[in-house]
Amino acid sequence: MVNNVVVGRKSPEDDHHPDCEPLPESAVAALEVDREMRGDVRRNGKRPRDAFNEMIGGVAKQRFKTSDAQVKSTV
Repeated sequence: MVNNVVVGRKSPEDDHHPDCEPLPESAVAALEVDREMRGDVRRNGKRPRDAFNEMIGGVAKQRFKTSDAQVKSTV
């Protein structure tokens, strides 16, 4: 541990599968939204359908606050 952070002793590139490829940014964003939605269900006891509907309705507001952000995400 260094400054209260667990630090590995090997390169992050070690132990990768030969076919390992990075995920596209859109897939990472979708996973984040999914985790937030599932966490909301667990924390607040929301019905999954309600959490899903809120997530679908608010995804544009959360991810793209301005039209500039929308343009940058498509480039």
